[in-house]
Amino acid sequence: MLLIGYSQMMIGQDTIRKKTLPILAVIKAQKDTILNSDKKKNDITDYAKGIKIPDLNEVVISGFHLNDSLQTVPAAVSVLTNLQRNNSTDIAPLLNTLPGVQMQSGALNTNRISIRGIGARTTYGTNKIRAFYGNIPLTTGDSETTIEDIDLEAIQKVEVIKGPFSSIYGAGLGGAILIAPKYTLNNGNTAKVSVTAGSFGMLKNTVNYGYATNTGSLNINYHKLQSDGWRDNSTYNREGVTLAGDVFRKEKSRLTYFGNYTYLKAYIPSSVTKQSFNENPKAAAPTWAASKGYEQYNSVMAGLAYEFELAPRLKNATSIFFNNKDSYEPRPFDILSQNSTGYGGRTQFTGSLEPGSLKTTYIAGLEYFRDGYNGHTYENLYQQNNGNGTLQGLPLTGDKQQRYFINAFAQLRLEFTKKLEAQAGVNYNKTAFDLDTTFPTESSNSENHSYKGIIAPQFSLLYKPAKTSRV
Repeated sequence: MLLIGYSQMMIGQDTIRKKTLPILAVIKAQKDTILNSDKKKNDITDYAKGIKIPDLNEVVISGFHLNDSLQTVPAAVSVLTNLQRNNSTDIAPLLNTLPGVQMQSGALNTNRISIRGIGARTTYGTNKIRAFYGNIPLTTGDSETTIEDIDLEAIQKVEVIKGPFSSIYGAGLGGAILIAPKYTLNNGNTAKVSVTAGSFGMLKNTVNYGYATNTGSLNINYHKLQSDGWRDNSTYNREGVTLAGDVFRKEKSRLTYFGNYTYLKAYIPSSVTKQSFNENPKAAAPTWAASKGYEQYNSVMAGLAYEFELAPRLKNATSIFFNNKDSYEPRPFDILSQNSTGYGGRTQFTGSLEPGSLKTTYIAGLEYFRDGYNGHTYENLYQQNNGNGTLQGLPLTGDKQQRYFINAFAQLRLEFTKKLEAQAGVNYNKTAFDLDTTFPTESSNSENHSYKGIIAPQFSLLYKPAKTSRV
């Protein structure tokens, strides 16, 4: 059966319609169909219809794991590929196709990710979930994770680990999101320009350029996304540049790099009462409309990672990273100004041993992160601004923070037989922070907090009774 249709995608309050490519639909087999495995070709034979269905290729997962396949990893892992097939603007609809994962969007700039319910209590934003772009952590020192700043067209695939795989990913109770950068695979130059348009003034322009040789690659992505929004006071504007690639590539080593700059200004319609919604669902909250409240920030992330082989069965991946975010958010009750800067490093050793018939693989490493925060609030005198919206007044509060994190981790995999294996791991986490109240001056004070180190063990047992099943 050949089906040709149209797909409809919701982007916050925006709608996109575009024609999809033909899809081949396979009719469900009858109850008397007999399925048998052809061991030589790894195909499945349907004797009732006399056809062979090719066996699907294994899904390969990232090198952050001790395992390299979904069939052998003792954890709940989902993988997203072909991210631009039906959507090039928003990652939320894609993550929401995964079981146990939910990304709620109040607007394009207001998102919350929860994995198996962890993170659902966070009012705005995402925490208790760690994210990585390649080897570079995307989670800030206050545990906030923002993945929507990276354009979908700069991402090769996304892996979601559900649950606390703490021995490798540290203090991420809900799990981890691993984003693989998109690299140019074929030598030479490649370029791509795309335009996506939708309702309510939604327009996205994207330019991609790639260059690759035998020893390195360069990938640059620029995107501009704007929308008038469906509700009042919901105009959205985002621009970003992503740089990713590798250099000094050899048989046993390579240096990868990553950089991302994002500018965003998004107006906030906020919440309304049920009565207001029934009367006019497009209306913004009266105080947010009057103050013309919005969120604006400039964000920079950068990192370098060097991967090399120390010995025939021992590899190391070491990365350093930096991030800065300067934000300004006028709200009806005040104006919030924040600046945060973080930096750190991560090193990870991966090796294997084969004492007798017992195959052993291990990972051990260390991660250090330091984060500085400077925040102020000011009066919002929008009511005295003759209907022109936000007007900054006198300062109300001021504070500074310095946060420090250390994660040490180790993971061991023992393969007893082809069908039975075990994994055990441990993570040590140490957190400390300094807090200074700088305004009002009469209330200024300093506090130092240091939490006791936490040791988090992990153990799992995997049994594979058949090629396509595991317990």
